[in-house]
Amino acid sequence: MIADSSGYNVEIVNSGVSGETSAGGLRRIDWVLQREFDIFVLELGGNAYTQQFRQIFHDLAASNDVTCLGFILEGVAGNPELNQSNGIHPTSDGHRIVASRVWKELEPLLQKY
Repeated sequence: MIADSSGYNVEIVNSGVSGETSAGGLRRIDWVLQREFDIFVLELGGNAYTQQFRQIFHDLAASNDVTCLGFILEGVAGNPELNQSNGIHPTSDGHRIVASRVWKELEPLLQKY
């Protein structure tokens, strides 16, 4: 785990469910938010996002004074070498790129704690 190897004393709770939809995430959000946390990362999938749809997340983040990580599949989505045969889910190499991209935006937030 990147946070551990970087010296951060963190507890990471993955509440994701493989194959889950955004609607399913919405149904579980109240349960997830019952935990106390300093940083909360919400990722709801990347299927068929259009630029207009992506903008909604940036607008919500700005109006709620939270950080929006942006499109975490940048450089991975659409690249057949970095995705499984279904063309949607990243390979292990693709996941490493995604993890690196998320870490670049998440580490500055961790430095505050």
